Amino acid sequence: METLVRCPNAYEIREKGLVADEKVKKEILSSLTEEQERMIKDGKLAFIDPITYFDTLMASLHMSIVQIGVEVSKK
Repeated sequence: METLVRCPNAYEIREKGLVADEKVKKEILSSLTEEQERMIKDGKLAFIDPITYFDTLMASLHMSIVQIGVEVSKK
């Protein structure tokens, strides 16, 4: 990243990368099977953007901890 920041055309490289990412996302979504679409609707399958992976993981862990606390308090 440091090398990219010093690069004179860093913004252009970043923008081209984002466009390529969007293109790949569209291709993936257009190739989903009916079973995969059903699993997504049921919450059993998710596509996570690598940029937000850590935040998504932490939110999921937080929800799990809250659910465990609720179950333990019931007993």
